[in-house]
Amino acid sequence: MMTGLHYHKLALVIALAAMNSALARGQSQPGALARLQSSDHSERRSGFYSLLSSVDSSGSSLSYRARNERLAAFARQQPAVGRGLIGLLERENAEPAAQVSEDRYIGDLIAAVAALRDPNAVHALAGAINTGRLATEGLAILGDAAVPAVLTEAERLDYPTRVSALLTLSEMVTITPAPTISNENRGQIRSILLRALDDSNRFAREAGLDGLVAFPDTVVRRAVARVAAQDPLVLHDGGKLRYPVRERALTTLGKLDALWPRARP
Repeated sequence: MMTGLHYHKLALVIALAAMNSALARGQSQPGALARLQSSDHSERRSGFYSLLSSVDSSGSSLSYRARNERLAAFARQQPAVGRGLIGLLERENAEPAAQVSEDRYIGDLIAAVAALRDPNAVHALAGAINTGRLATEGLAILGDAAVPAVLTEAERLDYPTRVSALLTLSEMVTITPAPTISNENRGQIRSILLRALDDSNRFAREAGLDGLVAFPDTVVRRAVARVAAQDPLVLHDGGKLRYPVRERALTTLGKLDALWPRARP
């Protein structure tokens, strides 16, 4: 049986261990920040993971999301951390040849920058916009701060970037909780999503359809109904013909009619 003295000793050991861990983390963070600016890619990568692990006092037992949120909270207390992460992503965007395709580093870095929810990260996230949902969601939650940059990307000729930007705009007007978006910016988003219905790329048309559920007016409904009736893409599926974009448009029509009856002609 443990006596009161033993309890006090155990508590002291635990407190000292926690203090030493905190001191070690405090000492490691400046070094990790300095390594983020290294000219060597592997050194920058190592510095990032050192910084990420320094905020996890539980020994890497936190979930992926929880660790990024803790890093974001720390960055709000220490702005140099946020600036370092954003600058690192901008650096990596500028040096794509240095990346290893199977390495999760860039995805982890994008997730960390997105978790900051910092308007100063718009340029960095926009530079990674065609890497997937981590970047598009990170931009979408920034709302008004990200609209100009995303609208610019939506006008690109290369379809991967254009489609990613359209997906971002669609997310921006449909995600919950909704980010702050001015009426002027909502109008611009509506216009570009409507134009996307005539894009030569089927994924751009589908992205436009997904976002237009946020705009319950008769002009939008008529445009979506036209796509549901006339979109030219046809696929041969097991001996049957399928019209995937028309199917997507019918889904959008259903949502418009169910959620916003006033959108019906």
